[in-house]
Amino acid sequence: MSLLPPLKPTVEAALRDVHAKGRDFRLAAAVALGDAPDSKKDDARRGLLKLVQDSDPLVRRAALRSLGAYPGPDLLIDA
Repeated sequence: MSLLPPLKPTVEAALRDVHAKGRDFRLAAAVALGDAPDSKKDDARRGLLKLVQDSDPLVRRAALRSLGAYPGPDLLIDA
């Protein structure tokens, strides 16, 4: 057991962790991808769009919150 909290993953690691088996990795990825540099924003957005379909509600919520940094017409919900 570690006494230190895990470090925030890099954007590259977060993009890999979109498909991780462990929920904590996917959750950290959802948070990290919300703060991607301009050169990685498109990749981050694609990763977050996958994470909003995650089976875990905490991961989905984190991905939706992070997607707020990347607005686009495909995020509009037709009610």
